[in-house]
Amino acid sequence: MYQVYLFSGGKLKVADKRFNTLKNNYEITFDATSDIRPVADDAGIKQMSFSFIKISQLPDTAVNTMVDILGQ
Repeated sequence: MYQVYLFSGGKLKVADKRFNTLKNNYEITFDATSDIRPVADDAGIKQMSFSFIKISQLPDTAVNTMVDILGQ
C-alpha cells in the first residue's frame, strides 16, 4: 500500500559539494517551517502515473507545475 504526501515550503538550491557526495547539482531542503503531511483522502488517485524530469530542469520549469523527481 502506498501513502501520498504533500510537501510544501521546501527550498531548491545549488548543491554544496562539500557536504553532498551525490552527483546532483541541486538539492531541495526542508526546515521547521516546511510542511510535510499525508494526504487524508487519496482515493481519487486511480493509478500511478509519472512525469519525471531531471532536477537540473527545475529552474526552467514553470511555477506550480506538477512534476515527479527521482533522486538517488
